[in-house]
Amino acid sequence: MGEGPQNRVDYVVPTTTNLKLEAQRITEFDGSFGNWENWKLSMQCALEGSGYIQVLVSQNFADNYPHLSRIFYSQLARATINGNAFHLVKAFESTKDAFKTWENLCEWYDGEDARHEKAVSLRDKLENLKLSTSTTASTYINKFLSWYQDLQKIPGEALSDSFVIQLFLKNIEDPEYEITVRYLCNANSSLKNCVTTLRRDEWDLIQKRIQREASQSHQEGNKRR
Repeated sequence: MGEGPQNRVDYVVPTTTNLKLEAQRITEFDGSFGNWENWKLSMQCALEGSGYIQVLVSQNFADNYPHLSRIFYSQLARATINGNAFHLVKAFESTKDAFKTWENLCEWYDGEDARHEKAVSLRDKLENLKLSTSTTASTYINKFLSWYQDLQKIPGEALSDSFVIQLFLKNIEDPEYEITVRYLCNANSSLKNCVTTLRRDEWDLIQKRIQREASQSHQEGNKRR
């Protein structure tokens, strides 16, 4: 026999108004495997610590508080309506059960059948990511490590340390880092050391640019006198 409303004291129940406000922080999801991990994490972070996470992790909670489940279902529908995951949400349109909807999304994107496709997407992102003159080292590091960490979590798809280091250095095409890349290749550095060195060089370059711009500004000021 299922648990009835009298057992609701086990939960910290969020108010409907607050749930709507919290759900506004949920971003759109395009349905791609490559973006799933980040979107899932952002969803969980938006709800963790507030009691709202129960909507996703407890079928009993969804059954006992259907009005909250319906609100969150609507937010999932809004977040996915323009992407390739909407059919997974629309399948529960009649019941608006947020728990089952979330479970369906997780089975689709985290299930065994999806692992290879997700791994291919992440490997492609890593291969095509470049540090060029049009981006910054910080942006490059953040994207590379995020996608690399996501790939390492997929069973049977982890990359070897040597390959990851080689790829990380090979994709640095900004000529300002040419000497750094050559040094790191010859030193057989770890990925951590490569990241640390690249960050330090970026900081040094920023400081040199600031000093150069200040000097140019000072010279121009002297010419106008």
